[in-house]
Amino acid sequence: MKYGMLFLFLVFSFASFNLQAQEAPQIKYSKSEGRDKKFYKQVEPLVNQFVQGLLDQDGTKWENMCDPGAGFVFRYLGQYNVRLTCPALGRLFKENNSRWWGRQDGTGKPITGNFGAVWYDKLSKIAKSHDIRGVNIFVNSGNAVDKMIGKLPFIDLAWSGSEQNGNMDWQSVRLFFQKSSGRWYLQGLDIYHWTI
Repeated sequence: MKYGMLFLFLVFSFASFNLQAQEAPQIKYSKSEGRDKKFYKQVEPLVNQFVQGLLDQDGTKWENMCDPGAGFVFRYLGQYNVRLTCPALGRLFKENNSRWWGRQDGTGKPITGNFGAVWYDKLSKIAKSHDIRGVNIFVNSGNAVDKMIGKLPFIDLAWSGSEQNGNMDWQSVRLFFQKSSGRWYLQGLDIYHWTI
C-alpha cells in the first residue's frame, strides 16, 4: 500500500510538471552573433527575473533590476514614454492609481488605468507563451515603426501568433538594458503587436 501511494504521487507529480513545462524559446541573433551571444549570456538571468516577476506579480524583482540613477522607461508601440522611478516600478502590481500609458492603436483614445488593469493580461500572455527571444533584432514587425531606446541593446520576447489568424496576432515585449559600473540594468520595455 505504501509503495502504491508513492507510485501514484510520483506519477501525479511528473504529470503536473509536464503540464506546466514550456518549451524553451528559440534564440535569434542579429548579424553580430558573437557579440550578441555574449550579451545574451550576461542578461539572460535578468530576462528570466523579469518574466518571473511578472508571473508572480512581484514588482520587487523588477525594482532590483532598475538603475536608481536612471529610472525606467515604459513604452507602447515605440512612443508614449512613461518614466518611472525604480521604487514606482516596484509598486506597479500593487498600485491602484490611474496612469496615462499612451494612446490606443487605431482610435487614438487615451490608455489610462492602473498597471494591472491595463497591461497585466497582455504582458503575462507574452511572458507565458513567447516562443522566440530576439537578441538585438526585432523578431516581428507591423505597421508601427520599430524603435530602439537610444542605442541600448535589447531582448525581444516574441510570441509568433497563431496559425488560425495567419500569425497577425503576434505580440512582443522588448526589454532594453544599460550597463553601468560593470552591471547590467533593465532600462525600459516596449510593447509591440500587429497594428493597423
